[in-house]
Amino acid sequence: FETTPGLDLSALPAGAFDLVLAVDSFPYLVQAGVADAHVAGAARVLRAGGALAALNLSYRGDPDRDRADAARWAEAHGMALEVA
Repeated sequence: FETTPGLDLSALPAGAFDLVLAVDSFPYLVQAGVADAHVAGAARVLRAGGALAALNLSYRGDPDRDRADAARWAEAHGMALEVA
């Protein structure tokens, strides 16, 4: 297990994790406009077949927009959106 201050995952080694778990942090990343960068960081630190689990994507109240954003970020960083 590693915890981060939430700024980024740059201090973590590439390909070292099976799971990146973001619990109620993505709403703030979405609001700040940096969620895509955090998905990129997660993709970098995950092993092949690893998963990013973002519990609560935003506070926008727009599930369609959230799904579209999640799908776009996943595709851009070589991931697949499995559950939305």
